[in-house]
Amino acid sequence: MTTHINSPGRHAARPEYIRRREAAKLLGISYGTLSNWASAGVGPAVYRLGTGKVVLYAVHELHAFINAGRVEMATAA
Repeated sequence: MTTHINSPGRHAARPEYIRRREAAKLLGISYGTLSNWASAGVGPAVYRLGTGKVVLYAVHELHAFINAGRVEMATAA
């Protein structure tokens, strides 16, 4: 079951925060890799709720993380 956490006034079709499994799919990596990155303090920022069992990722930060790895290719002259 997919759970989306949205701030008030936002349309549910565009979540601001998603759970780790969905974040891993968005990044194209395994759940375990994303979990390991979080434990090591690398990768995209993690938001923990309550006792830390609920882990969320901000969608805009995941996109920024992806874009940070972008490499512009030189065009042929």
